[in-house]
Amino acid sequence: MVFDVPEAGRCGFSICYDAWFPEVSRQLAWLGAEVIINPVQTTTSDRAQELVLARANAIVNQVFVVSVNAAAPLGVGRSLITDPEGRIRVEADDPTATVLTDVLDLGEVARVREFGTAGLNRMWSQFTSADPVLKLPLYAGRIDPAHWNPDTREDLERGCRPYNLPGQ
Repeated sequence: MVFDVPEAGRCGFSICYDAWFPEVSRQLAWLGAEVIINPVQTTTSDRAQELVLARANAIVNQVFVVSVNAAAPLGVGRSLITDPEGRIRVEADDPTATVLTDVLDLGEVARVREFGTAGLNRMWSQFTSADPVLKLPLYAGRIDPAHWNPDTREDLERGCRPYNLPGQ
């Protein structure tokens, strides 16, 4: 879901485990999100990996990511805000309740997309209208839970990979 904040910009909303699926953040960025807000209630030891995902999603989509986790005792805290180049702008270092504040210059999104992450990667500019269409059949336009796991035993027993893509 994306929504506009008047006189500010466009935000995307991904909930909890959505951050683990890069397609969600990419779709929000395609829909114009400049900031992705990801509230979670992580109580487990994988919060460290969620922080890596927040930075990675920021980098590959060149957007701000706000990863908000519940404080103890409902969560392990460690909320953060990262910029479109994956730099941590502000972070809660522990599980105690805290309020993070920052002023986001959404012009940073346009700057990073124009000049690239670290002045190099401009993936939103890699294709031109003259380039041929690139087919991406990985999910055949959908996610079928029966075939989500690439190691689905019945697919392997039939000697094929999920979705039977051309050339397999």
